[in-house]
Amino acid sequence: EWENRWYYVMGPPVEKVRYVPKPMKSHWIPGGPFMVFKAPPSANNTELSDNMRAVWWYALRQWLPESDYDLDDTRLSFEFYLNQDNLVFVPVKLRNPPNEGI
Repeated sequence: EWENRWYYVMGPPVEKVRYVPKPMKSHWIPGGPFMVFKAPPSANNTELSDNMRAVWWYALRQWLPESDYDLDDTRLSFEFYLNQDNLVFVPVKLRNPPNEGI
């Protein structure tokens, strides 16, 4: 359902899903390593949009290629907004994991 598509999903994080009214849906985000990038505080929605775009650019175009990690495209990236804490979560995996059993 999620393959080869871009989705923007909104909602609060919850520990348990008890009731989801139609047409809403719940989505579980699997665990694993994430790199977390924080956007600077924003004075308005335009600035927030610009700041988040800059964080995504930095995460994917600068930090990731220079790191020891690759994007784990089997899991979802997501943004988290709470007051002035605007975070980008990028799922990653080691680029060259150690060989087990050698």
